[in-house]
Amino acid sequence: MNHYGNLSKKHSLWSNLLIIYNLPYRLYMKRKYITFSTMISRPSLGNDINVYLTQLIKDFRLSWDEGAYVFDTY
Repeated sequence: MNHYGNLSKKHSLWSNLLIIYNLPYRLYMKRKYITFSTMISRPSLGNDINVYLTQLIKDFRLSWDEGAYVFDTY
C-alpha cells in the first residue's frame, strides 16, 4: 500500500490484531472476537516493532500480575 503517492519510496504499514485463542475454534476467528490494537506507519520499520509494542506488553503484564476487573455482559 502506498498511502503517500510516491512510488519510489519504501514505506511500511503494520497492523496488529489481538485474537482470543482460548475460545472454541468456530468462534475465535470471528470478527467480534478480534481486536484491532495498533496501526504503525513508518518509512522503514525493519525489526523495530518492539518499540511500538512495549506499552501493550506492559499492560498485559500488569493485568497478568495484579489482575484486572472484568464484567460479564451476559
